[in-house]
Amino acid sequence: MISFRLGRVADEIKKYGEIFRSLDTAKQGYLTKSQMVDVLKQKMDEDEAKSIVDTIDIDDNNKIYWYEFLSSVLSHSIMYREENIKEVFSIFDKDKKGYFDATDVKNAFEARELPILDQDLEFLLK
Repeated sequence: MISFRLGRVADEIKKYGEIFRSLDTAKQGYLTKSQMVDVLKQKMDEDEAKSIVDTIDIDDNNKIYWYEFLSSVLSHSIMYREENIKEVFSIFDKDKKGYFDATDVKNAFEARELPILDQDLEFLLK
């Protein structure tokens, strides 16, 4: 299972490399923030695009280097992969009732010896 997942990650890195190179039309090894905003504006409004690009630009130099681009897209891709979501859901839904509530979340945190405050629990479940 792990080798299958690693193979998928390697394939994704290759795919994202191709995307990055296609966007880096000047072949500088980086994308400008404005280039990234222009690409993202095709899918969202400009303010949201700027906010995302600001987050991607880790060293805040107005350039998105390969490692910044890859870190951003890969972490998002892995986080929202269906099997990962199902795995996390199963951690909370221990009794397999098809949903989880505040008690289930609190129990999951406590089982991992991670304290959670009631206000944090409320925030997570909103």
